[in-house]
Amino acid sequence: MTDRTLNQFLRDQTAEAMSGIEEEIYDKVRQGICAFFDVDDVSDLTQDEIQAISDAEMALDKGFLKLGYKMVLKRRSQKKIDGF
Repeated sequence: MTDRTLNQFLRDQTAEAMSGIEEEIYDKVRQGICAFFDVDDVSDLTQDEIQAISDAEMALDKGFLKLGYKMVLKRRSQKKIDGF
């Protein structure tokens, strides 16, 4: 037994695998969003389209799709902050 909680232990054990899964989810959701809104990149989305993605994410309780929405919105806002 360690001083870590079960969640900490499993987080450490699964971090690498989860990172790969998150990247795959992000890529699929990003591609789907671009296809749905007929844009080349998520940086081309309008404020109304961003709001539609945010609304769609909020409508979900949990799951891979919710994670994908969150990641697209987060990375898009980070790119805008970083000047990309």
